[in-house]
Amino acid sequence: MDLSLSTVPKSVVLVSPSLSSKIKTMFSKVSDQFEFVETEYDEYAKLDGYSQFDYLPKSFGFFEKDGQHRFYASAFLHQGFMLAINVYYNMVFGDDTMDHIRVGYVDTSKVKENKSPLNNLIESLVTSFAISFGLAMIMSSVIVERVKKFKHQIYLASAKTFIYWLAQLLSDFTFYFVLVTFVFVCYLLVAKPLPLCALGIVPFYFLYFFSGLFLCYVLSLGFESPTKATVIILAVHAVIPLILHFCIILFVHEAGRLLSGFSDQAMYFRAMLSVFLPTLGLVTAQDALSEVCVAKADLSASMYTDSKKVGMTLGSLFLSSVVYLSILLLIETKMLKRKQKEENPGNEDEEDADVAEERDRINGISGEELALAVRNLSKNYGTKWAVQGLSFGMNSNECFGLLGTNGAGKTTTFDMLTNQTSASDGSASILGTPVEQTPTIGYCPQFDSLSDNLTGRETLTLLGRLNGFKSVKDRVELVLECVFLSEMADELTKTYSGGQKRRLSIAVCLMSGSKFLVLDEPTAGVDPATRRHIWDLLIAMRNLNKAILLTTHSMEECEALCTRIGFLRAGRLRGIGTSQHLKSSYGNSYVLTIILKSLKKEDAEYVNKVVSKAFDISPSTDLDQRSISFDIPKKSDVSWSSIYEKVEGVVREINSQRKSKTADSKESQESKERVASKEEEIVSDFYLVQNSLEQVFTRLATAK
Repeated sequence: MDLSLSTVPKSVVLVSPSLSSKIKTMFSKVSDQFEFVETEYDEYAKLDGYSQFDYLPKSFGFFEKDGQHRFYASAFLHQGFMLAINVYYNMVFGDDTMDHIRVGYVDTSKVKENKSPLNNLIESLVTSFAISFGLAMIMSSVIVERVKKFKHQIYLASAKTFIYWLAQLLSDFTFYFVLVTFVFVCYLLVAKPLPLCALGIVPFYFLYFFSGLFLCYVLSLGFESPTKATVIILAVHAVIPLILHFCIILFVHEAGRLLSGFSDQAMYFRAMLSVFLPTLGLVTAQDALSEVCVAKADLSASMYTDSKKVGMTLGSLFLSSVVYLSILLLIETKMLKRKQKEENPGNEDEEDADVAEERDRINGISGEELALAVRNLSKNYGTKWAVQGLSFGMNSNECFGLLGTNGAGKTTTFDMLTNQTSASDGSASILGTPVEQTPTIGYCPQFDSLSDNLTGRETLTLLGRLNGFKSVKDRVELVLECVFLSEMADELTKTYSGGQKRRLSIAVCLMSGSKFLVLDEPTAGVDPATRRHIWDLLIAMRNLNKAILLTTHSMEECEALCTRIGFLRAGRLRGIGTSQHLKSSYGNSYVLTIILKSLKKEDAEYVNKVVSKAFDISPSTDLDQRSISFDIPKKSDVSWSSIYEKVEGVVREINSQRKSKTADSKESQESKERVASKEEEIVSDFYLVQNSLEQVFTRLATAK
């Protein structure tokens, strides 16, 4: 059918100066319908797409470059392509004028309405937001693994930093590929078929995966709360770039009308921002390619070189990937952490003789000869020293207990030994390997470091494979039986109770093939029967020539497991030795406990008076129980047996007072009252013991 050009909306025709006169002649009969703008193709191609709003909705044109004719047809004027084709044939066959064109019949019910530039902008923003939103959401698992220190467990199981992040990257790529495919399918369902040149966006999506994901990885390292981190990452990674992109569009469109060459400056500025905000680069790439696809429908390498915006955006995304990957590796390898310049103030208090002897022993022996060698280890946070000049060593098949009150420096020491934090001064090595190199060890932290998305069996299997066991399945089954978790093995760890999680943490420690185990309060929250079983298990591990370093608040556990004990107070080692040695050295008294047969207050007061007078000690202040305790000071010239004999005599004296008569009227009256009130003996039993380890602990913890 014929279409009269007088029915075509008033249009703008872009034309090269060399073709201007010929084109104008062709349209002379309908010149009122067209406005001709002379411009070269190169000048038009480098214009920012959004400064062409006045042209794109109703334009077509003809350009001459390198001896070749190129015609341009706007996708927003459905007659544009037909006009351009007709003009081209008229030029070829020599028709000088034209007032109508020949078009074919089209079933308009099957043709979708053409889109405006605003529609394309909205599509670009929506697709970019969907993809960036997906990347931000998957960061939750990365943050949880780090906060719960399951990632650190993986590092302690011989996994290197590069291997961990490579595995994470491959996992996230699978999700990203599915996400991008879903977005494209949705786009195809609601939009017209894409031209072949639209596939040019693929390299941008590929680069955006790396730049966007590396940015998310870096941002995730700064948060402890997964929820808060997801919100912030979503804002930085998705919302802010898209808002910024829209603002740039409006600003460039308005400023471009007033300032010559402003669009070029804006293009450079946007390329620079895209390095730090990859999502901005992705949106820019989609817009730039839509402009290129208007001019050419084929897919070729020239589409990245002919358009400066496309090429610069591609380079920005590549540079962004390199920048954020470098930052991630610098942080993970601790290369950005500065060496502390503060000097250790040293020991202001007089050092215990045993502690000084241990320091000299460690300084005179090679670290390779010890399971653990700690030399002058110190850590400060600003002006506060959490650990100061810590020195001790461990041999194989030794269990060393590090005791101290909360805030004494135990957790900080463990963090340095497991390379979770760097020492400010001093050094430490495990099995001859410096702790900075994260040697392979078995580690049970104070708070369970487990992945909520894995079962108990999957957790142990993963760590067993990382530790290099050949028969992983058999090892896992054995360890599960040892901690009584066989029945719960296939349940997700997030469904475990506190005690079950603690047992699984011990199982994680036992899955290590290392000869050095570190346990921070291993039986906290575990029932008594299981606790005893775990003690037997750890003793068996020690007998297998494994060295065990542990901390606990249970003195009973410490005496049952530890061959040597060290006491920390205010970050310094205050005492070291076997349990018996510490009780002998720091237990400066005997504990006398007298058990009464009744709860009568007058009996307790009488016993308190007689005992305190006999041993010249302070009276007991706790008289509300049937048992009364006294501290009897040690004397170098008095043996334990002689004190025991004296106690026996005092008890006989107390029990015999009811039958005796004394010259003192007051005492005689007291004796009569006791005989009248009670025919039985006052004291039913007594015992005299050395200070317990708990009492030694209390003395060392409260000493000034």
